[in-house]
Amino acid sequence: MVQAPQSQALQLNLPSAVALQVTPAQFAALAIANRELRLERTAQGYLIVNPPTGGETGHRNFSITGQLSVWFEANDTLGVGFDSSTGFELPNGANRSPGAAWLRRDRWADLSAAQRQGFVPLCPDFVIELRSQTDNLKDLVTVPGTTLAERSRSQNPAEMSPMPSGQAKPTTPLRGRLQDLQAKMQEYLDNGAQLGWLIDPQNQRVEIYRAGQAVEVLEQPATLFGEAVLPGFTLNLKRIWA
Repeated sequence: MVQAPQSQALQLNLPSAVALQVTPAQFAALAIANRELRLERTAQGYLIVNPPTGGETGHRNFSITGQLSVWFEANDTLGVGFDSSTGFELPNGANRSPGAAWLRRDRWADLSAAQRQGFVPLCPDFVIELRSQTDNLKDLVTVPGTTLAERSRSQNPAEMSPMPSGQAKPTTPLRGRLQDLQAKMQEYLDNGAQLGWLIDPQNQRVEIYRAGQAVEVLEQPATLFGEAVLPGFTLNLKRIWA
């Protein structure tokens, strides 16, 4: 009896000019198969690969998540906090993973057990995005041949292909590109977020996004306040600017 050779993982290097479209089911399979990467998907279905951060960004993320966690533990009746590994499926169909997020307790309670286990099917009330310095890292997608097909039998993996020639090519953003992060913050607001902070350590600048208001830009702030959305929360930026 002849046995078929076992499938091996294939590494696909994507040039920045190539955009890869995937279905929601294919995205879920890719996320499971590539847990070391923070994958995201735009509302139009284009895959975004966020490479692992460097040490400085990881340290800053740790400080931000830690401070939010301390506030959450003291105010756990108000809502639920999430770290950067959490995926949210926004109302517009995009799959996003903020650097840190918080959701009102009543909205979390309305979700079923199954919805809580998978990508959270709503937009957080509060999000933080931290600009990193991984702009120059290559987009790398690891697609484990048959494993993807087995986890998404109803989809044809061949559909995950570059855009046909002649169509406008959207950018394939890497985490850290400022304009892409700004568009991402606006997307959060458009999908229901009430407050968002875009923290830019490279320029020691913070952009504050509020529902129904113009963006406020702060230069070298020492602290940020959660306002009415996260009452009593204060984020100390000392370690972020260090």
